[in-house]
Amino acid sequence: MLGLTILACHIIFLDWGHDAIGHVAKGYWMFLIISWVAIRIGSCGTVIVLLITAVYALQGATHGSGYFADDIAQTQLVNYWLYMVILSIVGMALATHFAEHKQAEASLRESKASMKAILDNSPYLSWLKDIEGRYVRVNNAYVDCTGLGNIRQIIGKTDFDLWPKEMAEKYRADDTETIATRQQKHIEELSFDGNKEHWVETFKTPVIDENGNLLGTVGFSRDITERKKAEEQTNKLAFYDTLTQLPNRRILNDRLRQVMVASKRSGRYAALMFLDLDNFKPLNDTHGHDVGDLLLIQASHRIVSCVREVDTVARFGGDEFVVILNELDMDKADSAIHAGIAAEKIRVFLSEPYLLACKQEGDTTITVEHHCTSSIGIVLFIGHETSAEDILKRADMAMYQAKKDGRNLVSFVK
Repeated sequence: MLGLTILACHIIFLDWGHDAIGHVAKGYWMFLIISWVAIRIGSCGTVIVLLITAVYALQGATHGSGYFADDIAQTQLVNYWLYMVILSIVGMALATHFAEHKQAEASLRESKASMKAILDNSPYLSWLKDIEGRYVRVNNAYVDCTGLGNIRQIIGKTDFDLWPKEMAEKYRADDTETIATRQQKHIEELSFDGNKEHWVETFKTPVIDENGNLLGTVGFSRDITERKKAEEQTNKLAFYDTLTQLPNRRILNDRLRQVMVASKRSGRYAALMFLDLDNFKPLNDTHGHDVGDLLLIQASHRIVSCVREVDTVARFGGDEFVVILNELDMDKADSAIHAGIAAEKIRVFLSEPYLLACKQEGDTTITVEHHCTSSIGIVLFIGHETSAEDILKRADMAMYQAKKDGRNLVSFVK
């Protein structure tokens, strides 16, 4: 750069090679040089070139040679100063502009590199799609979790190229909604990694440029399978009996109220049975609670097998169970017949022998055959003629009446 500048200054301002080059407007050459230096080297190089140019141009004017040979006599160096000012403005303006441009490019490259490093080292799945749903970028976690091969096999493709049709349609619908509303969408959904299903939590956000144009969507996901399992377990503990896996009182009360509402709407009767196992305590006292628990589990299975899927079987507590039969009949007498048939079916099945495995000392196991009957109280109801608490109370009273009458019986509320 220095050599080229000095050579050009000798030619332009000191008339080197004048005989070979002739009369050519060589003063403009410095603008080409200063522009090249400003673009390639920057402001420091531009200042050096300007200083060298100023010295050689002034030397040529003083000795009456080169581009400013007559400038002292004609203008008292006015042309010289105008030339240097214009050259300086051009050089520094270009140097500043391209320095800012290079800085912006460097910042952009650094930003992209930092973002890539963050995303690639993030445990969360991330991806970027264009407005047509084609993948533009994915991180390593996305590839590892989805099992889709490698990044090159994903970029440029859509969900329909990568996933089963039903899943692809769901993903595309979520993207379309995100773009249409221009708002973030939070989703918890099942995903498929090629081997098994797992739960993921996803945040999808529209990508909008500074002019308000939609460019596509960006998404972040994390695996929440373990959290879902924990929630499911917590839900079971809160709403289901841990021994029999039947609904507990909390769900029973909710289901009863739902049946009352449905009964009022349809005009059909429903029935609630209150069951208590007869002679259950002697089994616990003789063989222990573990064997008693086995009896309760088997009894719960027998009860469930005797009713419809739309009906509800719940463990009320201890050896007590509640059954709700919904949508029976609009006629009360016919409804009582249906409820009586179901109750009798349960009573008969519960009275059949139970074979229970009983562990002894030394890890030996014997099978205990136990006979156990049940007492069942039934109450019919329709709509909200009475409260849920009163329905349970009346069925409980009918059950105790069955016990009083000799057990292993079905008793209706009078």
